[in-house]
Amino acid sequence: MKKSTLKERIRYRFDNGMTRGTGSMITMLAAVTLLIVLIIAIVITIAGFNEEGGFLATLWDNLATVINAWMPSSGDGSAGYVILTAVAAVAGLMITSVLIGIIASGIEERITSLKKGNSRVLESGHTVILGFVPGEYELLTQLISGAGDDKCTFLVADDTERDEMEALIRENIDIPKNIRLICRYADITDPVSMEKLSLGDCRSVIINPKDDVRTLKTILAVRKVLPEDIQKVRITAAVSKDEFILPEANRQDTTLIMLQTYDILARILAHSVTQPGLSDAFLEVLSFNGSELYLTTFPEAEGLTFRDISLRTDGAVPVGMEIDGELKLGLLKEEKLAKDSKILLFAEGRHSYKLLPETSSSLKELPEIRKEGIKEAAEKIVIMGWNEVIGTVIRELTAEQMELTFVQLSEENKAWIQKLEETDGRFRAIFHDDDISTYDGLKTLMKDRDHVLLLNDHEMDPEERDAAGILMILRLRDVRKKEKMRFTIAAEMFSEKNCRLVSGDDPTDFIIASDMASMVLSQAAESPELYPLLKELLSKDGRDLFLMKAGQILPLNKTCRVSEIRQAVLDKGCALLGFVDNEKNTRTVSLNPPLSGTLTPGEDDYLILIGDQ
Repeated sequence: MKKSTLKERIRYRFDNGMTRGTGSMITMLAAVTLLIVLIIAIVITIAGFNEEGGFLATLWDNLATVINAWMPSSGDGSAGYVILTAVAAVAGLMITSVLIGIIASGIEERITSLKKGNSRVLESGHTVILGFVPGEYELLTQLISGAGDDKCTFLVADDTERDEMEALIRENIDIPKNIRLICRYADITDPVSMEKLSLGDCRSVIINPKDDVRTLKTILAVRKVLPEDIQKVRITAAVSKDEFILPEANRQDTTLIMLQTYDILARILAHSVTQPGLSDAFLEVLSFNGSELYLTTFPEAEGLTFRDISLRTDGAVPVGMEIDGELKLGLLKEEKLAKDSKILLFAEGRHSYKLLPETSSSLKELPEIRKEGIKEAAEKIVIMGWNEVIGTVIRELTAEQMELTFVQLSEENKAWIQKLEETDGRFRAIFHDDDISTYDGLKTLMKDRDHVLLLNDHEMDPEERDAAGILMILRLRDVRKKEKMRFTIAAEMFSEKNCRLVSGDDPTDFIIASDMASMVLSQAAESPELYPLLKELLSKDGRDLFLMKAGQILPLNKTCRVSEIRQAVLDKGCALLGFVDNEKNTRTVSLNPPLSGTLTPGEDDYLILIGDQ
């Protein structure tokens, strides 16, 4: 091996010093400065150019000259002294320039580091959101709404530049004064990178990067960062497919809730497609805007039965209560609220309701309940598209009799549907293989149909599948308007931004995007004790959120007070959340109506209920 030269060793040490940062460079510059001063002072002293003072005085004068970059005049001494001092002044000028450059570079590096968000977070009790997708802001919006007037800190972390993340969030969300927003640059799949987020001191961790593989890695990384004895930190994560749900055996050491977003969207679509107006109720129940579910103590109602509480609570709808430490929905008419037990209320706020005095007179005038239900015809539903949750969609459809038309399915998928038809027993399958790319083809398909459900192909590029969905919605609306048809449209999309492009144009249409899953994710993160109830409401099994024709419980065209209607639906084992008033081509949804309010039910009006269908 060739032996290194002195020049190579000096250059190697110099290069190493330069890579150690600003402090190392300043140290090297100081050493060079002292060396220059020492050499010039020695030369002046040996040559006898210093007419006054000794070596130390000359050393000090040269140091001052280098620092001040002061150029000597001809009268300051001999020619040799002036020349050497001038060399020291020129060296000082160069050293000062280099020093300024080093300091400026160090400051720039620090500013860049601050922009990236690399500093450690010194917070406690904060909520950490791991994963940021530009254009997707519903999760953070819901969390901010859920905070109300309380002071809260939300930390958003992802491998996006901090200033870019914060700018995008503030451009799209109004951040109130009581909310502190912190953004940090971090590789959320790397435990070392997440050490600076103070996860051990946070209140809750929400994982939602919109990528199942990345979500799974992030969960494992969070578990590595958290101390083994940590149980106070709640972890809530969302994945799109079942295969990425972490096995239960690997979740025992954390308070982890995992949601399957495609499954949630499928259930909401299935419940809403045949019940126009129910989507508004879902939006209200699942979001932190308007009325929402609160599990709270109700000292004034202690000792009263659930029935009494329901008939006397104004500003809120009781929908469940805690019995022997377990929260239950519906069919609790004679159950009494025990001391320190909690009740589940649907209200605008924790203090927006009150218990009215008992007024027996208003409850004696209960309208006559119709004993026989109104027989419904089979719902005719067109299902366009195919994905892995279509089985959930069909099973969760709430109609008792259905005619399901499937469009352009493969032979394999047809066989799967036929097998499901045999086991389900509630629907008759029709397969439509004709071309629907033309106006006439689409008109023929939708003739005499009640509803159409558009499913996304989850294997396609998100933007491409959303574009295809938008085009089909516009074509369906065109056919519906020109042919004066009355079918409703329910569609699934990926992006909130794309969803907004076609939402709200017709009250009978329901366009759902990932923001609905974000609502459930925020509810599960902020109120984990309510998550089992939300799952129950999103399932056809157990207690449901559903619509019932007002005429099945109330006499038509007769004005009824809300207190009377509450009592009527209680006799059916349900809780009244609100009304759907269908008049001509308009639909009005009223939720959490006051007890003093009234309703005159018509043939096309519905009650929004929580209970057993």
